[in-house]
Amino acid sequence: MANIILLVDTDYVKQNSFLIESIEEKYIEISIMNSQRLYIEPILGSKLYKKLQALINDDTISATGNTAYKNLLDEYVVPALTYMTMYECILPLTYKVTPKGLIRNNNENSELPSAEEIRYLSGQFSQRGEKFLELLRKYLMDDTYNQYLPEYNSSDLQSSEVAPDTKSQYKTSIYVKRNNRCRYDF
Repeated sequence: MANIILLVDTDYVKQNSFLIESIEEKYIEISIMNSQRLYIEPILGSKLYKKLQALINDDTISATGNTAYKNLLDEYVVPALTYMTMYECILPLTYKVTPKGLIRNNNENSELPSAEEIRYLSGQFSQRGEKFLELLRKYLMDDTYNQYLPEYNSSDLQSSEVAPDTKSQYKTSIYVKRNNRCRYDF
């Protein structure tokens, strides 16, 4: 696996979420990496995303002059990333792909949730994460704050880099009950 710099520590996610301490680090790390790339980088844009990674990697995020980056990380990125990581963890922790096919994890002393319960819990984490992502987006769009984050406003992008997405990503579903249950996603 490539050396990816995580914006949040796996221990932080365990201590500030419903994930228990005994969950293997690799499942959380994979979920953090996926959440960073799928949800955080598109909002920050590649330049700001890479800047945060560099400050974390160099251990200078808390240095004088990096207050805006530290605030962005602690107050907006980490809460969103924590919930999106929990959302990304639900299925890999519930099911495993083996040479025999897809299996459902089962501990001897636990009761497995139904598929409906898994969908409900996953949806709760996703909705909470999306609300934090929206707060992040609004914070970045406020000129009072983004002036201290020059990478956010940078228009000098390479072809492989992503520009910040400023559009709201709120999603909702409408259920219409007739003879059959219908779902419309917006």
